[in-house]
Amino acid sequence: MPVTLVFGDAEATPDEAARNVFEVDFWGAVHVSQEAVRFFREENSPQGGRLIQNSAAVGLVTREGLAFYGAAKHALEAFTETLSKEVNSAWNIKITSVLPGGFVTDITTSGQLIPQHPAYADDSNAVALVRKMFIENASMEAMNRLGCGDPAKGVQKIYKLSKLPDPPLRVLLGRDSNYMVKEWHTQLGRETEEYAHWSDSLGFEVDK
Repeated sequence: MPVTLVFGDAEATPDEAARNVFEVDFWGAVHVSQEAVRFFREENSPQGGRLIQNSAAVGLVTREGLAFYGAAKHALEAFTETLSKEVNSAWNIKITSVLPGGFVTDITTSGQLIPQHPAYADDSNAVALVRKMFIENASMEAMNRLGCGDPAKGVQKIYKLSKLPDPPLRVLLGRDSNYMVKEWHTQLGRETEEYAHWSDSLGFEVDK
């Protein structure tokens, strides 16, 4: 049965488990999005509509143990951004991707835990540390103690988003989500500046 989350070392995750995540988190969302755009344009004209994707912070910033969940969300981010650029503004279809961080839900207990690869079993390994935290804090009670967000409050923000006349392409939900993305953005900017000169003079030499 397809699941929305698989946790395990990237090297040890079976293809079937990884593909199951993509079936739900990527292809499921893609098919709904395609039908939503068609409906908004052809049957809900001229009102248009709002398409709000449930993505994740790991759709921009990866975490150990979540290689394929993150990959599916990265793919969804690319699809959603492209779709937002392709729809005609005259159709009045507003598209936003919501990127939550940690919220108190059953996603960890309903997900699939992949047996650990022996090479990653060292307790000092980042994957092993995250796995330990993942297993020990899988219950909703433990997630609450860690300070994960209240999903009811998250839904209120999404409802507020649906009422904005000019919504953004992306909305981060949760302090952890904001922190992760800001850190990633800073690193990306630093590395871009440091290696920008590598892109100079990459064209073919022209004989004069």
